[in-house]
Amino acid sequence: MMLEEEGKSCRRHAEEKKSKIFGSMEIQQKYIDDFKLHIAMFPWLAFGHIIPYFELAKLIAQKGHKVSFISTPTNIKRLPKLPSNLQPLVEFIELPLPHVENLPQNAESTLDVPYHMVPYLKKAFDGLQGPLTKFLESSTPHWLLYDFAPFWLPPICSNLGISCIFFCIFCAFVEYFCFDSVLIRAHSNSIEEIAKPVYDFLSQQNESGVTDAFRLQEIVVGAAAVAIRSCMEVEGESLKNLERVCKKPVIPVGSIIESLEFGCPLILLPFQSEQVLNAIVVEGIKVGVKVERNEDDGKFTRYSIAKALRTMMLEEEGKSCRSRAEEKMVKIFGKKELHQKYIDDFVDFMEIHRPNIN
Repeated sequence: MMLEEEGKSCRRHAEEKKSKIFGSMEIQQKYIDDFKLHIAMFPWLAFGHIIPYFELAKLIAQKGHKVSFISTPTNIKRLPKLPSNLQPLVEFIELPLPHVENLPQNAESTLDVPYHMVPYLKKAFDGLQGPLTKFLESSTPHWLLYDFAPFWLPPICSNLGISCIFFCIFCAFVEYFCFDSVLIRAHSNSIEEIAKPVYDFLSQQNESGVTDAFRLQEIVVGAAAVAIRSCMEVEGESLKNLERVCKKPVIPVGSIIESLEFGCPLILLPFQSEQVLNAIVVEGIKVGVKVERNEDDGKFTRYSIAKALRTMMLEEEGKSCRSRAEEKMVKIFGKKELHQKYIDDFVDFMEIHRPNIN
């Protein structure tokens, strides 16, 4: 009997101490809520960029953090529906795209315009500076994840005490040559031959009034870190080189080559400059066959495409590619716990280095 009374007394005393030290459940919940991050995300107006940002937003929200996903009204309406459990954590911020001369009415992404009109889309995108600044002033997120285009954004965030991360949708091998060319070699006129097509593309003057090389330079310099769709298991050396060039943390977030998640090898048909470098990565890990260009005019032909398909499906090289793709799927690309670890590490970085927002 005495032991029972003593036990009751101890439990009562413990509850009183808990209440005094840790406060009520409401206070405990407020402490947890205050610790959660508010992360804004602002992708470029192309669905090859918007969708990776959207997928990352969902993964961050699954960790319990609030996400403000910023884009134009039509692009937000085009997104897949959020899972119901994430809807309270992801808020869509619609910023109407300013109209600029020569841009078709209602064009809001690269889906809506031919390639030669993309510079006008960039000019309209730059017109979002004012509305976005107002949103950031009123909402003060801890972090802003931005794309390559808004070169005007880092100083705005700096003035507001918001930390920035450049989330790059390309692989580390491509970005290493981009960063190396733009940040270092351009100043000494020593662009590597393999990177010259990419650098020439980035340095072209265009109707937006700003080269992509300048946009990228300002974005990288103004970021606290670079997050990239890559993983150490595939691009360890490139990730180290990238960090050396940009002189700030480079954080891989997994999910590098989507088709390999399902064990599918690739037929490589690179048109644009960065696609050539992407093809080198895939060839390097021997999970793809590249379509060869005609030696005379540099064009792809029906015969070269048919040859690549025959190689993949009928020849020993293709059999080896298919086997490696299946192996990579099992060991790397299809290993959900591995990619979750990358997301966990990325979110940990933002939690540890969270800025103090007044």
